[in-house]
Order: sequence, then structure tokens, then C-alpha cells
Amino acid sequence: AYHGFHTLGNEHIPGPMEYRPFPVFMAGFMGAEAVNTSDLRINLKLAISMADNSARYALLCKVQLTESGKGCNPGKMRNFLAAEDTTQSSNLLTLTIPDYATFSGISSTACTLHLRYLLIDRHTGYRSRHQSLSAEVSLT
Repeated sequence: AYHGFHTLGNEHIPGPMEYRPFPVFMAGFMGAEAVNTSDLRINLKLAISMADNSARYALLCKVQLTESGKGCNPGKMRNFLAAEDTTQSSNLLTLTIPDYATFSGISSTACTLHLRYLLIDRHTGYRSRHQSLSAEVSLT
């Protein structure tokens, strides 16, 4: 089944779309903070080579939080779509993980964040190859 339609009522068998190479991109970890005492907001900076056409792409992140210093288990990663941080410049993105303590199973304020991120072309639905990022997070 094809799940890329924006609204119901547009059901159809999609036709083939021309493949366009993805731009060179990289995400950097800018920090994390607890909000609403239970949610975790992760701030990322996205560097993309085609800044004039960056609205065409969405950033999908597969996220796992582990105990500090522990490795990643790809089977336990969960998908989150990054949103633009409207209070800052357009290349800053945020991920919000609701109830992160339940999501991660970690009760301490220090953890390791593991991300696999990729671009999704909003016009064709194609996805780029993923890249990885790990960072230590300290919530105070």
C-alpha cells in the first residue's frame, strides 16, 4: 500500500516518478532539553547543499535513547519527523519525544542519543540513504 498521500480522497495507483539525486546533507546535534517535565526536545542543525530548494525535503529521524555510553540497537529505534524551529533560522530543526522516560526506559538525567537520519523528497516520496549520529545528553 502507498502511504504518501496527504489527504484522503486522493487514492490512486502512483505512476513512476523520475529519480532526482539528493543534495549533500548533514545534521549536527545542537542540544536537548526537557519540556513539560516529561517530553524531550532535541535541537538539530541541518546543513543542506541546495538551500534554495530545501523546502522540498523533510528530515526523518530514527531515534533511540540508551544509558550513557551504551551502544545502539537498530531494532529499537523509533521514527520521528523533524519540524522547523520557527523561533530560529530555517536550518534549525527540532524533534519532540513525548514521555521520553517511558520511551527510553531510562530514569537518569544522562543518556546517549542515537540517530539515523535521512531526507524524504516531499514530491516523489523517495528517501535518501541514512546517516548516523550519536551524542551524550545531560538533562538538568
